Amino acid sequence: MRIVNLSYVSIKEYDRPESWLKRINYFTGILEAMSLEATVINFHSIRYKGILTRNGVEYHFKQLSIFQRWFPFAFHSYMLGLKPDVIIVHGLLFPWQVLLLQWQRDQDVKIFIQHHAERPLKGLRNFLQRKADQQVEGYFFSSRELGLEWVRRKLISNEKRIYEVMEVSSVFSPVMRDHARQRTLVSGSVVYLWVGGLTTNKDPLTAVKAFRQFLVAEPSAELYLIYHSTELLKQIKDFLSNCPGLGKSIHMIGEIPRDEMGLWFCSADYIISSSHYEGSGTAICEAMSCGCIPILSDIPSFRMMTANGSCGFLFPPGNNNALAEVLQKSLIIDRGAARTRVLEQFRTTLSFGAIARQILLAINKPRNS
Repeated sequence: MRIVNLSYVSIKEYDRPESWLKRINYFTGILEAMSLEATVINFHSIRYKGILTRNGVEYHFKQLSIFQRWFPFAFHSYMLGLKPDVIIVHGLLFPWQVLLLQWQRDQDVKIFIQHHAERPLKGLRNFLQRKADQQVEGYFFSSRELGLEWVRRKLISNEKRIYEVMEVSSVFSPVMRDHARQRTLVSGSVVYLWVGGLTTNKDPLTAVKAFRQFLVAEPSAELYLIYHSTELLKQIKDFLSNCPGLGKSIHMIGEIPRDEMGLWFCSADYIISSSHYEGSGTAICEAMSCGCIPILSDIPSFRMMTANGSCGFLFPPGNNNALAEVLQKSLIIDRGAARTRVLEQFRTTLSFGAIARQILLAINKPRNS
């Protein structure tokens, strides 16, 4: 079987394929796992043209202009010339391009689409998606619930074509905590980590407010916030400055190089996310691969990742009181046993191998079954 993955997104910041593939190693590991059972080809548009084969996967780099992305006839012809059996289009923002691809391809070629956090479409894209949907074999969503929202909007006509598959995994793995903390300088009897942009959707203020309440019960606990955007940084700093002594327990770390994040995950006992919406949850997946026990907002993608909270804790989004209660519960569990459950959940559901198996099962499913 020959499987082609493609995206119509152009990335102009990268001109070296090795650098780009390192940047997306949380995805390329899936391709490498799939290549053990199929021929896997992947297309990217960066400022480089050429072909690179690495770890069993063939990467084709094409420089697509805006016109070529909107009218990708030549791109499709080149790709279809590689004789794929299955094409996986990454992103649900390209129904026009998918329609053109359906028109050009042989009818035996199956087309699947991978959801990447897109919300249901509106306007002309809404109309085009309904047309394109008629010949799409299946859709990969990190949570079936997310896919059903597209069904309710009549953008996907048949819920049987929705497959629950995590979109990315993690290259990190557990290391000894003492070693990790020597590198990160993290300390505390129990350590909580929050990772993300300081945005209203990620809602770090809910986490900070809940942690202030929690410190009454566990004054030796520590919360570290790692962030790459600063939309709410002033509000958080104002909140901390109005609570004397809180800054000694809540640490605003800022941005950390991605290669070093594994050490931070291994330094923490728990990973917190207070997001209101996620297409999946890359940082949470990476934290779980290191054994961090998740404390997450109760949203579809996080329910899937934690098996409905069976390995971790869930709380209502935006509810700092509920999060404070969950934080207190986190003190009385058997952390060793919980960590074991988290690592097993990662292995069976969120790892590169698990994701590859789920994709291969879906694309090998007979039509109309």
